Amino acid sequence: MEKIKDIERLQTELKGFDVSSLGRSANDKKANKGELEKRKICLLNAFKNLQNIEKIRQKQENEEIEEKEETEEYRDPLSIEKQEVFDINLSTGGGADGFKLFFQNNELIKGVYYMADWGEYKKVYLNEEEAEEIYGFYMFGDVESFKQ
Repeated sequence: MEKIKDIERLQTELKGFDVSSLGRSANDKKANKGELEKRKICLLNAFKNLQNIEKIRQKQENEEIEEKEETEEYRDPLSIEKQEVFDINLSTGGGADGFKLFFQNNELIKGVYYMADWGEYKKVYLNEEEAEEIYGFYMFGDVESFKQ
């Protein structure tokens, strides 16, 4: 009951921001309070950043500013990076599983193993050696040949 009240408060505070998934997924129903709290904080942060973007756009439309950097709401990104994700599907349907390998500039940066079963999704991060093993085994250590 306490989780439901927390979620209702959050919905009110976020004024229409989509929080429909929070508390409804099987993971949230089983989640301990700490995990749910982290998801709420993440939603709040996303909402605040989107609000700041809207404020900046309004100021530009009203010609109060020319450049977005002129406002205190603007956050200069530390970086904008492209990652390629290769999904190695081992099974699909009500018992889907597989690996995802993430690359940046053709370099393997991380890997995960995932399972999905009727609305539930779990993933575990692979350590560097495990990710390299999956890369070598399924992609033969050659990401370029999978880009065509």
